[in-house]
Amino acid sequence: MVIMALTFVAASTVSVVPPSRTLRRDGLHRVRQAHGVHPAGVAVTLSVGLGTALAARRRPGFFHHRRCALRAALKSTKLREKMEMEDGLVEEFEEESELLDESELEDDGREKAESSKVIKPKTTNTRILELWPGISDPMIDFGGLPIPQRLADALTERGIVTPSPIQHLAMPKLAKGDHVIIHAPTGGGKTLSYLLPMLARLQPTMHVGVQALVFVPTPELALQVGRELKWLFYVLSGGADAMCWFNPQVPQEIACQVLLSRSNLWDAVRQDAAVMVCTPGLILSELRMLKWEARRFKETLALFMASNVNCIICDEVDALTPAQKQRGPTRLGAAEHVSGFVLDVVRSRYRNRPVQLIASSATSNSQKVSEFLDRLMEKKYPKRRDVGRRATPELVQDASQVPRVGARPGGVRKPNRAVSMPQCIQHCLALVEDKDDGILVGLPRFDAMVNIIKHLKGDGNVLVFVPERVKLDAVVMMLQKRGIPEVSKYRSEVGLGPTTEQLMDNKFLRKPRRNDSWRGRPAEQSINPLMALQQYQEFVDDVNKEDCRRVLVAKMGDGRGIDLPNVDYVVLLEGASSPGDYLHLSGRTGRMGQSGTAITICTDVERWNLLDTVEMRLGIIFDLWDMENGRCQPREEETIAAVTDAKEEITETETESTEAVTDEQQ
Repeated sequence: MVIMALTFVAASTVSVVPPSRTLRRDGLHRVRQAHGVHPAGVAVTLSVGLGTALAARRRPGFFHHRRCALRAALKSTKLREKMEMEDGLVEEFEEESELLDESELEDDGREKAESSKVIKPKTTNTRILELWPGISDPMIDFGGLPIPQRLADALTERGIVTPSPIQHLAMPKLAKGDHVIIHAPTGGGKTLSYLLPMLARLQPTMHVGVQALVFVPTPELALQVGRELKWLFYVLSGGADAMCWFNPQVPQEIACQVLLSRSNLWDAVRQDAAVMVCTPGLILSELRMLKWEARRFKETLALFMASNVNCIICDEVDALTPAQKQRGPTRLGAAEHVSGFVLDVVRSRYRNRPVQLIASSATSNSQKVSEFLDRLMEKKYPKRRDVGRRATPELVQDASQVPRVGARPGGVRKPNRAVSMPQCIQHCLALVEDKDDGILVGLPRFDAMVNIIKHLKGDGNVLVFVPERVKLDAVVMMLQKRGIPEVSKYRSEVGLGPTTEQLMDNKFLRKPRRNDSWRGRPAEQSINPLMALQQYQEFVDDVNKEDCRRVLVAKMGDGRGIDLPNVDYVVLLEGASSPGDYLHLSGRTGRMGQSGTAITICTDVERWNLLDTVEMRLGIIFDLWDMENGRCQPREEETIAAVTDAKEEITETETESTEAVTDEQQ
């Protein structure tokens, strides 16, 4: 009975022994595991196999077949030979591992000694890329950024010989992939400061996907940025018929896309665009529609927008970010929704690779901008272990740098340094009688606007801004009937809508609207971006060549980013609602050091409101405008002294309040 029990144990142990192919795998841990688990079973198998063989000789009828005992003995001997070979392998692996451990310890000690001498900069959440791949021209330093010789020659022909101060500060940081908030006065060269590093970091890709997203608040600004990009692509590619420098298979005509409608969006997806300029509301409306109607198309759009993206740029970022209320939920703008969608796809599908965030504006040093970027970084790295990778963007200002400190609870935030207005702009007030009836603009304002435009000196162009509730076509017709022939809408001149003459023609065919009271947005209209860009370029060329004065009428909400040559005067039909709005509207003149004049038509009550808000905050002085003679009259010294005294009082109260707050915190 004892022999039978040992026989069954032998059979069971033989069946448990793992096959030989698991032992053939390379790796020290696998060999050690096999060597540590099975030696006892092997010894039992050998002893029991011999016992079963002897029992089979004494009692032939014990097994149904004698092959069972012979098979067990044969397996036991083969397994013993394999284990002897594996013991030799284990010894060899142990010797090699000891040598490797010693070499690693020596390398670690050497690295620690070197690191103690030289502290290397720690780069987190950045992506180091090769600059200008595919261009063999000699590189020339331009404000800390190496640019090709062909681009330097083209910039010299345009009159850009030396970079502006903000370009000196921002471009080296952007070329390394850092997150930056660009803050500089109007006309300081902010657009070129982020376009050149973005183009330098474009890489050759094997599959479809946009590499840079540029979000702007208005279609007018999208056309302007698209025009600059088209010119840069033309210069860097080496001609009109040449291919892109970073990918020879992509034509330069489709490498940069300006989106003005839904059809343009899907054309950009099909044609494999590298840079996309658009208003974020267009993409957000498309995403919300595809969420319920066509999820496969939403996945296609996500693949196109996030597969290769390495840069997200928000131009005029304060206009893309809504103001937050003191109470209630956080209000998110369209740019934040679309950027969050892209970052979610990058995190979930593409190993959460670094994506550069760039924000630019003349008023980007506000609290809502920092909170907007902090929310994007939290969405990019939501896990607790990645808190150190939430790189807080650095605020880069003209002629000064202020390190950006997070606006989250527990963070300390330094006071903002407001960028002053350009000194070459003269600010004036034209006083009129108060005849406004609620939201209706009174006739004295229009009369004052006509008199101002008629008595202006020089041949410079005039840009007139009217409130949102005033019809542009009505203003154009009124100025034409008052004896000012060269008047047009800015939107129609750049190809974003029909002209006033076309709308007055009964034969002009236009698409009927579903609701007559609803004003269709430019994104919902069928606008060809190529035709709009061509018309915009022709318009800018005509403005440069013509000697006569041209008057352009635009809405106050569309005034951000307009950069036209020879704009000597800016006329505001109504005072700006905030100092930031006035800074952007008056900054359409006096670009790049040229002189200009900003005239605001206001009543006597609005005058003191402007003095209290705009003049005090921006550090400017409003003069009075003489409409008959067409020149500025300096204010009385008593008024200026009163304004300066009020400024000193405001600064004293602010310092006292800050000191009181710090005392309470301590």
